[in-house]
Amino acid sequence: MLGNSLKADGRYAEAEKAYRRASEILGDSIPLTNLAWNQLAWTGDRMLVLQTLDAIPTEVRGGAYWFVRQRVLYDAGALAESLAVTERQGFGQNLTRAGQSAIIAAHTCEAMGDAVGAERHFRNALRL
Repeated sequence: MLGNSLKADGRYAEAEKAYRRASEILGDSIPLTNLAWNQLAWTGDRMLVLQTLDAIPTEVRGGAYWFVRQRVLYDAGALAESLAVTERQGFGQNLTRAGQSAIIAAHTCEAMGDAVGAERHFRNALRL
């Protein structure tokens, strides 16, 4: 929460420290995915964001990790990578996250000029 408040206030360096500390305490992927959002907002450095996401240990990557990775990649303009995440993730019973993911995928396809793919993902979102 502290990191998010600092980020919202534009205090990115302090937010980064808060996210890293929260990660040490909690041991899950959420503070580190928030760190990636912070880095994107702060620096716009897509490679740094991808390095941060890739450094998250595999054993703590849950559904939230993949959803955030998809969205951060989309926001960073890494459309093909974002779409690849969409195809690999499974949200099980989390229909809200699955619907959000389908909508991001549809927008990604649109941005890539793939009207057929966009329609398919929008239809998937409507079924949820």
